[in-house]
Amino acid sequence: MTDFRAKGKARRPLTNNPPYGDMKDAEDKNRWIIDEEAAVVRRIFAMTVSIGPYRIAKILSDEKVEKPSYYQAVRGRGCYKNQCDFMRDIEFRNRLYISR
Repeated sequence: MTDFRAKGKARRPLTNNPPYGDMKDAEDKNRWIIDEEAAVVRRIFAMTVSIGPYRIAKILSDEKVEKPSYYQAVRGRGCYKNQCDFMRDIEFRNRLYISR
C-alpha cells in the first residue's frame, strides 16, 4: 500500500496499462500522453452533455468505432495484446470467403 501512496504523491501512474485515450510516452515510461488516434474519448464526453449512454453506444456502433480493448490489442497495448491473433483470424475468414 505504501508503494501506491508513494507513486500517487510522485504523480506517477499506478497501473502498467494506460486507459483508452492515453498512451505511454516513448521517452519516459512513467508519463502518459494523449493518443490522438483515440480522439473519440473527447467526443464521447462532449456527447454526454445532451445524449444518454445507450444512444451514444448506438451512434458509435453505427459508425463502427472500435471497442477500446480491440483498438489497444491491435496496436500491441492493453490487457488483451497477447491473447488474440487478429491476423490469423482475418486469414481464416478470407479463406472461407474465397473457398465458397
